[in-house]
Amino acid sequence: MLNNNNNLNILKERLLILKIRRGDTEAFRKIYQIFADKIYKFIYYRISNREASLELSQEVFLALWKYLSDKEKEITNLRGLTYQIARNLINNYYDANKVWKVDLEEVEYKLGVSIDLGQEFDLKISIKELKSKLQVLESDEDRRIIELKFFDGLSHNEIAEVVGKSSGNVRVILHRALKKLKEIYKK
Repeated sequence: MLNNNNNLNILKERLLILKIRRGDTEAFRKIYQIFADKIYKFIYYRISNREASLELSQEVFLALWKYLSDKEKEITNLRGLTYQIARNLINNYYDANKVWKVDLEEVEYKLGVSIDLGQEFDLKISIKELKSKLQVLESDEDRRIIELKFFDGLSHNEIAEVVGKSSGNVRVILHRALKKLKEIYKK
């Protein structure tokens, strides 16, 4: 059933892309409605600045509009593309502002979220606790993949597109990173 829903979503995305390429602004409005809140939270979680997050969110959708309007560019995963644009803009923001710290307590307070890692951990821990444990991981790539999976809810295929690796490689990295994190958390 999940595969049928995924195929249906892919078909809907492709239809929306075709409509956008024909100049249908209403189709882009639908894409905006699907992703706007998620992209804002994705950005805010990383930069902890409300105004900058709103501005970057707007820039994501401007860049997405330009990209989708280009009939020559092939799009295989709209969600992955949208998150990749957001990640690139976040990196540009950090480079331009020389800001590399996140106030995790403020994010935890404002989002009011706890994370359940389910079968992999069978534990509920707060964002603050998880982020502190993530910082102990040696690999930025491990942290990034865990964040994309559990904070942003991306699938293995979507993560693969964002980080430029195969889906199988993402699964292996995620499995190993969670194993390391579980060992750290038990200490």
